[in-house]
Amino acid sequence: MPKDAKPTKLVRPTRTMSKVTAAFAKVTTEQVTVTEIVGDSITNADDKLEGSSKSVTPLLQPGEITLEFLERDTMGASWLIALRDEFQKPYFAKLKKFVGDERQKHTVYPSIDNIYSWSRLTPLDNVRVVVLGQDPYHDVGQAHGLSFSVLPPTKPPGSLKNIYKQLKADYPDFVPPTTGDLSPLAAAGVLFLNTSLTVRAHSAASHAKKGWEELTGAALRCVAARPAARGVVFMAWGLPAQKVITRIGVDETKHLVLRSAHPSPLSAHRGFLGNGHFWAANDWLEERYGKEGCIDWGVLSASRLKKEKTIDKLLTIGLLNLEIAAYIPLLVFPALTALAFNFTLGHMMASGLAEDLDPHCPPTVGSTAYRLKYSGVDAIDSTLCGLVSFFHLSLDSHIVRSYLVYFFNTSLPLVAVPALEAMRSGRPSALALPFLLGLGGQLFTIGATIPLYWCLFIVTGAAGAAPKASKPTQITAAHAQAAIFGIFIGGLVTTVCLLWLEDPYVTALWQIFPVLQLVAEKAHLFVRPARNSGAASGFRWIQALYILAFVAASSTHVSALATMSSWQDFFLPSLAPRIGAASELKALDMLQWDITFAFASTMLATLWFGRNARQVVTILLWNIIGSILVGPGAAITAVALWRESYLHSDIPKEQGKAE
Repeated sequence: MPKDAKPTKLVRPTRTMSKVTAAFAKVTTEQVTVTEIVGDSITNADDKLEGSSKSVTPLLQPGEITLEFLERDTMGASWLIALRDEFQKPYFAKLKKFVGDERQKHTVYPSIDNIYSWSRLTPLDNVRVVVLGQDPYHDVGQAHGLSFSVLPPTKPPGSLKNIYKQLKADYPDFVPPTTGDLSPLAAAGVLFLNTSLTVRAHSAASHAKKGWEELTGAALRCVAARPAARGVVFMAWGLPAQKVITRIGVDETKHLVLRSAHPSPLSAHRGFLGNGHFWAANDWLEERYGKEGCIDWGVLSASRLKKEKTIDKLLTIGLLNLEIAAYIPLLVFPALTALAFNFTLGHMMASGLAEDLDPHCPPTVGSTAYRLKYSGVDAIDSTLCGLVSFFHLSLDSHIVRSYLVYFFNTSLPLVAVPALEAMRSGRPSALALPFLLGLGGQLFTIGATIPLYWCLFIVTGAAGAAPKASKPTQITAAHAQAAIFGIFIGGLVTTVCLLWLEDPYVTALWQIFPVLQLVAEKAHLFVRPARNSGAASGFRWIQALYILAFVAASSTHVSALATMSSWQDFFLPSLAPRIGAASELKALDMLQWDITFAFASTMLATLWFGRNARQVVTILLWNIIGSILVGPGAAITAVALWRESYLHSDIPKEQGKAE
């Protein structure tokens, strides 16, 4: 590592211990059906694996796995497809015969179920770093399919101890563990690949030059040739590994090749220790992929293992357990909608507020200041009369008007997030029409409708979106500008007119601001259409919008805290209907409940933005503390901006420049 460079703490990618477990454990249900891929006949493998997770776990116990069908039964799906042509070549048939003969006469390592464990732990599309080894370890209880790695209770061999020493040198917070299992790193994107995949017990290099080198060379060429990737790091320790890199023809203008002496105790002091490779790899990966593309080398740190055990227990029973989490939104958010209806419209009826508004909306058009001919359709005009009379009752009261202004100034993320998500490439079709959410909010309260939006947002997978070349997640500059223009015209301008003019017709027009927002968006896209390909990213526009929203929301919240006489009266609604209270206080209670449910359900939904337990806990704590210090609107905006930054982090630089 360069002397003037300072080790940095990395943003941790998603924990992948569940992948490690799945790669080695027996499973009772098949993730991928490949039973028709027999021997050298692997035609239609793509069809058989279509829609799969691209990772295969052993479907058989080790004693049930045969060498004949080894690839079919134990190789990861992405590698099975990538290497299928190799299985049909003459060298591979000779190799399989050789390994079969060896297994009959001698003990061969690793066990048959672990020969291809590297392919299950590190799918082809996940590879960020390649650590190239030579032979598997040839003593009892060592080799398990990953170069340099050993399973407990075997202690780390000398080479691995030196690897830990260099990790410690590159990242001082790293505490070398007492175990040698590198599976967590493999699941995080480090391909630990030996050039020979088997070895005779106690006989080093006994299976060298028998055909494994051709197969692993093909695997390395697959990594180097991925068309959508932006390069990987090849760690070539020792002359044999460096010769392999030369032989397969790695393009060093696209990939980073790090060369040094081997970490063996015999050679580590001649160039391995002090090479700075782990720090250099992440420095290069961050430049290409962003922080989320870095490898969390500290996942092996002994100081973290105890914490991870606790987290893993939480993962099996808590919010992050995927089997449970899939059903939580379907239970929680509809329940919030039901509660919102009860405390908003229910309190409105129980408190007598609806009866207080009835005199303003008699059957005869023009008989009161608010019973006007807004559209010419009596049913619509009657509904609009009730909404107009409610808002004018609220605007006539200083405290209710102040609360409305507070909400309008802090609620931009409730409008912006759905509008922007509708513009995102690859978004679920269920999120394509946010104006329906807006109209629902105007008719049935935003507190009752937005939980249903977040339920859809989560169950459709939008909350778990990740930047992948195979599934773009960006919002183009043209779409971002259109969304912002729609918010400005449909939301901001109409709201200012509502507060300033206090005109019944303007108030009625404000009720359909989501439609005006949609029309403004479409008009902007008509004048400035988005390009079909090569469109610039709109991240800078979105970033500016969220920063502006954060400033507006936080300053409004801080100002309200500083000037109000009682924050409880301002923020907290009544648990019981305000029967007998003044009409404006009944209106305030309804607005307080409406806004409480809108913000609470949105903050709850942001927990699904987290990609691991620590991020979920961090978001939860920020939502609680941030809501107090800068307000719920600002807290939500900050999380939305953080998520957008993550989704933008893996966009190529040539696309990332805003127009």
